[in-house]
Amino acid sequence: DTCSKLKEGIDQKSGKKLVKFSFSFDGILPSGVEVFTAQSYSSEESALPEAILKQAKKEEHHANVYVIDRGLQSTRTMKVFEEKSVKFIIRSKENRKFEEVESFLENQNLVKWDDWKVVKDSKVKLYTGKPIQNKRGNTHYREEKVET
Repeated sequence: DTCSKLKEGIDQKSGKKLVKFSFSFDGILPSGVEVFTAQSYSSEESALPEAILKQAKKEEHHANVYVIDRGLQSTRTMKVFEEKSVKFIIRSKENRKFEEVESFLENQNLVKWDDWKVVKDSKVKLYTGKPIQNKRGNTHYREEKVET
């Protein structure tokens, strides 16, 4: 009921406004929270990177690893994280194009937990779509490898 009374927030064109929260955890307790009300933050591709970069440790050799799951898919944002020494793990979309640089798994030492097993654990170079316009004005995306 409260969301229908917000004066500021992310407009979903239904008359109701939304507020987006991002919580950071240090492994045990919450370590930070970000609140987003601007329309530009309706997508996780803009809200999540900002929240992570605000929480990222500034020391060059910190040991923090940010687990993002599927909340972030932008290859360009991942490149920014790499440039800023933000270590992260994602669970990527299954159809993502990549080039494997290094595998961290050895065939004889596959990691298993109960019924779960690690299928792939690799350092990769990702591809991204670069927008191009054809002569008719239609926008298409050409795949290119993101260099880091």
